[in-house]
Amino acid sequence: MSKKKVSVQIVTKSVTDEHNDEIVSNFSGTHYINGDSTYLTYTENHDDENILVTLKIQDKKIKISRFGNYPSTMTIDETTDTFCHYPTIAGTLPLTIKHSKIENLLIDNGDINLSYSLFNENSLICKNNLILTVKEV
Repeated sequence: MSKKKVSVQIVTKSVTDEHNDEIVSNFSGTHYINGDSTYLTYTENHDDENILVTLKIQDKKIKISRFGNYPSTMTIDETTDTFCHYPTIAGTLPLTIKHSKIENLLIDNGDINLSYSLFNENSLICKNNLILTVKEV
């Protein structure tokens, strides 16, 4: 298992009934392979809190784990709808992740394209598209 330092750019497009937002974020991270899974880790900073983010990437599934004051785990799976509890300052929000599509072009460098919809109690909250571009540094 050889860990490589990488730069990670994430372009997030989120569509709701009221907004169409795009956010571009850049991070330094680590990329490695362990067994049949590829891992990508990086640290985000929100409101002066460092949040460790780990992506476990498999064939048709990506598990996103966030470690900080509000830890969470979300699995995006092309083969089935998934469920998670998303913690917020106001409490935990139960979410269902549906209509998932994963395009994984990441080997050592490359892109991962994720598309999915978030629902709360069968009501659509938003449609998201994330493009993660990973480059070895």
